[in-house]
Amino acid sequence: MSFIMIGVLGVTQGGTGLTSAGTVGNVLTSTGTIWASSASAAWQTKTTTYTAVSGDYLLADTSSAAFTITLPITPATNATVYFQDAKGTFGTNNLTVGRNGQTIMGLSEDLVASTDDYGFGLIYNGADWRIF
Repeated sequence: MSFIMIGVLGVTQGGTGLTSAGTVGNVLTSTGTIWASSASAAWQTKTTTYTAVSGDYLLADTSSAAFTITLPITPATNATVYFQDAKGTFGTNNLTVGRNGQTIMGLSEDLVASTDDYGFGLIYNGADWRIF
């Protein structure tokens, strides 16, 4: 069950205390003490080879051909990259995620996404890229 609230729910009642609707596309995040409104991540469509940067949200369109998206070469701990099958064609034209010298899930192999409509994220833990 979900509820839709219209109006302002005060801080003492568990609300944000925000009195305006905010900006289209923004999301609310909590520090545990206060709420803040910030821009949500923008998804980028890629149709050919690309080198990702931390924080990328990538719609990989392999409808024309398979290609590789390469992970950042010197990722910081907690670097993240998100991937989504843009057209449901990973099964026909695979997306390869190039490891760029790091391991992925402890393996010294590139990751191959070959399941249609698949979406996943990778986070770097300081020693290894992990799937989530």
